[in-house]
Amino acid sequence: MMRFQQYMRMQQGRYQVALTLHEAESIRGIMHMHLGGPLLPLTSTAIALRVNASGSVMDHTQSWAPAGEYQSTLEQQLYRFLDSDLSFKEREQHMLLRGLQPNTCEDREVWWSEIRSCRLRQITDWKLSPLRLVFTVQDEYFLLQYRSYIARIRGLLKQRQMGLLDAFRLFDMDRDGVLSYEEWYGGLTWLGLGDNLTGVQVSEMAVNMDPDKDGAIQYPDFVRHLRDVNEEFEIEMEAEQKQISKAQQEADMAWLGLDFSAPSAGAISSSSSVNTMLSTQDNSAWMELIAGTSGTEHHAAWKSQYGEIKPRTVH
Repeated sequence: MMRFQQYMRMQQGRYQVALTLHEAESIRGIMHMHLGGPLLPLTSTAIALRVNASGSVMDHTQSWAPAGEYQSTLEQQLYRFLDSDLSFKEREQHMLLRGLQPNTCEDREVWWSEIRSCRLRQITDWKLSPLRLVFTVQDEYFLLQYRSYIARIRGLLKQRQMGLLDAFRLFDMDRDGVLSYEEWYGGLTWLGLGDNLTGVQVSEMAVNMDPDKDGAIQYPDFVRHLRDVNEEFEIEMEAEQKQISKAQQEADMAWLGLDFSAPSAGAISSSSSVNTMLSTQDNSAWMELIAGTSGTEHHAAWKSQYGEIKPRTVH
């Protein structure tokens, strides 16, 4: 099914063309000259004029029918890319990636940057935007493979009862607060994935986790890729439920006339705190915590059980 792309509902014989306002006015005049009849005699040719920003159809000829949802969404994302848009939701990212996968990541970046430089807009670094995926991932099949490896890594960390901070600090062998690609490869090998991944695959994964492509994976990027959003949601819901139960208990105690003013100790952090941390990549406190030695005493037990971690060269 994936090989023949059966899930991509594309209608053959349908084409999209970007027009200037002057060209669109001329086309609309031609359309109005053929009201009530076919645009071209003895053919089924039909056209429509659409505003891509809203997706609304301004006008169309007889017998024209809109494309399916999949094709319409794909076309709209490609036009947004042409318009130098930066705000893409997850599904829109994937649709855009499917439309651009015949082109290399380098060609996409060069073309987009040149077009973007011609626009009178505020310059925003695409590396900090959702568009980053399109410039770092070649096609959707890599994305599927990447996600499968990420899920496997999460499972191995849970199996060894390791948190993400523990894993990052354990992989960071030179204690400089960042992971080199060699340290990342060494960490994956230590987890037991070394025989399942080639150096090229590890390098591709590292580049995808390294938005500025400086050869080092920062802790916020490490967490952003490896954290389990579903698990965070469950923790947040559990914390919310505890807060509701606590509020109800306080109300009951107040109704009985009892003092319940003692503050509650111990709070469960929600995903909002994680997002706050991720947005402060230059936070010196976090860097000191990550690169420091405090709290790493228990790492010796993991190394004793699973062996020492050694960096591996990424070819």
